[in-house]
Parts: sequence; C-alpha cells; structure tokens
Amino acid sequence: AKYPQTAGIAILLAGQARSFLSDPIQVFWRKWLRQANTNIVVFESVNLHSGNRGDRVGEVDWSKLDHNVTRENWDNAFASIRLGSSTSSTTKSLQHVVAFDSKKAALMKERGKSELDIHLAMFTKNSPLSKLLSKPKNPNISMDNFAALIRGMILGYLKKAIALDAMVAWEAKHKKSFSHVLVMRPDMVYPSLLGEPGFNFFDALQHIPNNIAHINNDMLAVLPRNYAASYCSSLSLLRSQHNIDDDASGEMVRSFTDVAGNTGLTCQPANQLLYDGLFFVGDGLEYKDFTRMKLNDEFGFPFLSSIVVRERDGNGSICVESESDAVIVKQLLGVDVPVC
Repeated sequence: AKYPQTAGIAILLAGQARSFLSDPIQVFWRKWLRQANTNIVVFESVNLHSGNRGDRVGEVDWSKLDHNVTRENWDNAFASIRLGSSTSSTTKSLQHVVAFDSKKAALMKERGKSELDIHLAMFTKNSPLSKLLSKPKNPNISMDNFAALIRGMILGYLKKAIALDAMVAWEAKHKKSFSHVLVMRPDMVYPSLLGEPGFNFFDALQHIPNNIAHINNDMLAVLPRNYAASYCSSLSLLRSQHNIDDDASGEMVRSFTDVAGNTGLTCQPANQLLYDGLFFVGDGLEYKDFTRMKLNDEFGFPFLSSIVVRERDGNGSICVESESDAVIVKQLLGVDVPVC
C-alpha cells in the first residue's frame, strides 16, 4: 500500500449469495460491527444469482434464489447492518462497495459466456490482478482448456481477487489505504470475532504484530494490508500447477507443496502465503502435520473459527452442520437454527 493507512479496515466479502440474508448471519454482523471503533468499508464480490453448492446438486431448486435474493434486498440488508451496528457503536462509518455486477454476470451467462469470461469482466480496467485469467502462454493449452479449470471452489478464490481489485481502486481514488484487511464469506458466522464477554476484536487487532496473518483456511482471514495481495491471488498457483504459461514454475510449486505437506488444493490461499514467505497462524489448515498453529496467548487473539449456515432449500430455510454449532449460534446470537 503506497498511501497512508488512515482508511480504517477493509472487509472483502467474497463468494455466492447463499445464506447471507438469514437471521443468524444478519444478527452476527450487527452485533460484531457494534464493537467497531474505526471506519469499515465492505467490498462485496458476490454473485447474487448463484447459490448452488457443489455438494447439493440435484437436491435444491436454486432458481428460486432469483426471487429471494435481489440487489434491492441485499442492499437493504447492508442498510440494516449499518443501522443496527451504529446504535451504541463508536464506528465512524460503514460503507458498502459492490465489486461483482450480478446483473451483468447473468446477462453474460445467458449469452453463453464462460465463468472465466464473466469473472474477467469484473476486474477494473487494466487491473494487474486480471492477469490471473490471462491467455495461456503454453501453446499446447487453449483458452477453452484453461476455462474448464475455472469452476467450483476456484470461483470463490477468484471473487476474493475481484474484491481486492475493487479495494485497490478505492485506495487509489481516495489516496489512503487500510491498516488491515479481513476476507470473509457470506454464508458464515464467526464466533471468534465476537469472542468471550469483554473481548473486542477491533481493540485486539491493534495489538498483534503487523507481520502475521491469522487465517481459518480459506473461510476467514485477518491480514495486515501488505498480505492481502498474496492471500487473494492464490490462483497464480493454479496456473503453475497446470503449466498454463509453459514455464519452470509448475515443478517448483509441486515440489514446494509436497514438502509443505499440503493435503488440500494447490491454489489454496495458505499455500500462496507460504510460497511468498509470509508468516501466518490459524486453524483448519490443510497440512499433514499442522492443521492448527497458534501464537502465544500474550496477544489476546483467539483461534479463528467459522460456522457455515447452509441453505436447506431456495426459499430461505437454513441449518447448521452440528448440534454444537447450533448451541454456539443460540448462545452468541440468540437465534435457534436446526441441525442439517
């Protein structure tokens, strides 16, 4: 970041619409941001017309989401969060910036455009991050071959990059930068951000070292500003893994992830942080010997935990994955949610 870090905190909200409009998630956001003592800008990179989970194909009529999730009720939800978090808060401001144009995406999809084309169209003009989707330099790999890789979880990683791109454009426009960047998903409740009684996440954030990222795999990241590009551009590892650019990086990346003991996707954000030599701690890590790494408690910063709120159908019915998750949601937020 080349500007003074006086803009506050950026939140990159990236993924699919899913359960963001449900009661537990809305209550979480209002309660959490009520603790904030600085400016917050949310950069939303969310496809409002795509809620389909890969593990539930054929079970749910996701087309119903087109009627339940609209730009209007999504913006109303943010207005409600802003109002609900300002009642007893010292938050200076809460801004909401839309980075992913869902209407444009729907039109492009109707015209037969690929997910690669759709996501490429969401980057700002001449964005360096758009190079993640640039034409393969390997003469044996066509753009169609590359496009076939851009699906499933990869789309969520791309949306992180699109949100980051919008944030960088915002910083350039306002000539100021953020001190920290949070990367979050729309379908999650984050108990660790609320913490125990008396804990204030935003106060704790000011007292941890500024050269450490705290992550819960790809579900939540609390990053110093200068770590954001690494965490959100991990698709560069996908290009190397599949030799998209016909260079020597592919074998190097494969050797590196083998040595690290990676058990998940090669292009997961934690691997990019490792590859770039950046220090991180956290939980839910996909490494054979290090699923969990934590700093000394002297920093007062908790493990980053996440609870997914799943959609039972396209009509807004929701559930959580375990009885313990249901108990935590009830205790923290006062909302009853059934187990899936």
